[in-house]
Amino acid sequence: MKRIANLLIVIFTVILFTNLFSQEYSHPKSMVYDAARDRYLISNVQSGQVLALSNSNELTVFIDGQMAQPRGMLIVEDTLLVVDGSALVWFKLDDGSFIKDTVIEGASKLVDLTIDDEKYIYFTDIIEKKLFIYNLLDKSMLIYNFKQSTWPNGIIYDKNKLYVTTYGDSAQIVVFDLSSWSETKYDYSNYKYFDGIVTDGNGTFYVACWEDMMSYDSVGKILKFSVEDINNLTVFKTGLWGPSDIYFNPIKNEIAVPNYTGDTVSFIPLATNVFDNQNENDLFQVEHNKINNALKIRFKKNLTSNEYLYVYNIYGQLMQKVQISLNQNEYNLNLNGYIQGIYFIKIGNNISKFLISN
Repeated sequence: MKRIANLLIVIFTVILFTNLFSQEYSHPKSMVYDAARDRYLISNVQSGQVLALSNSNELTVFIDGQMAQPRGMLIVEDTLLVVDGSALVWFKLDDGSFIKDTVIEGASKLVDLTIDDEKYIYFTDIIEKKLFIYNLLDKSMLIYNFKQSTWPNGIIYDKNKLYVTTYGDSAQIVVFDLSSWSETKYDYSNYKYFDGIVTDGNGTFYVACWEDMMSYDSVGKILKFSVEDINNLTVFKTGLWGPSDIYFNPIKNEIAVPNYTGDTVSFIPLATNVFDNQNENDLFQVEHNKINNALKIRFKKNLTSNEYLYVYNIYGQLMQKVQISLNQNEYNLNLNGYIQGIYFIKIGNNISKFLISN
């Protein structure tokens, strides 16, 4: 009987530690924000999982047993897309159930992906040094061979251009103009091993930099540049451990950082006093006029400068950007073309949520 009891204790201990390990960060590579459920999703390369981090900091396993080494991720409507080796794997965003996988012919190691306004998805392959372009509508595929990139890594779409980082001893950013199908390369001899790249949609870009290939001694950092002066990189945040595919969260106004070699995640606020998903704030209030299919935005106090009004959908994707002049007391936002769902309005550091229903 004592041997059976001891055996049960051992089995319980193994199960307990297995569950604990399965819910730990293990080379976190990419992060995306699921606004509908107010949670971050994190790809775990070493364990082959996708984890979910709730707004109460509870970490759980979201997807398990479907992928070998999940890396870059992207949310498109109600679907989570993950690159794994040479495949694009599709999951339902609500429960993580498997939908399908799409093998990208000619790919070896897909690392990151982004999407444009026309439903084209762009993948970087760090081994093949190629850009794969997948049309979500007709399922067609184009392949582009980088001419100037060493090891293409992070990628982000912005205003008909792709910004691609390189993972090498002398880091680069390659700007690919989709209208002219041409590359412009920027070299940064003072920095090494670029990873993820994001933009705030207003001309500022943030780049993850390892500095050391292993990056085990907190030398990683986040750099930033303006689209008007790409050559001028400045240091934004230091003390990171292998920062990978960083994510700009416009709703929380923060950058989420998966620390690949540190097995942690970090959150860097871009401003203080951010109203997080609140219907009311200090600057404006929102009234929905269903008859005219518009929102009336009334300002509670005078603006101190010209501001931009941003509208995001529940997936954190920018829907509209308009400039508000200094002396405006209100603004009418036309909702033609918007489908029913949850949206967020952001002006400065003030955010309000609104619902479009039938």
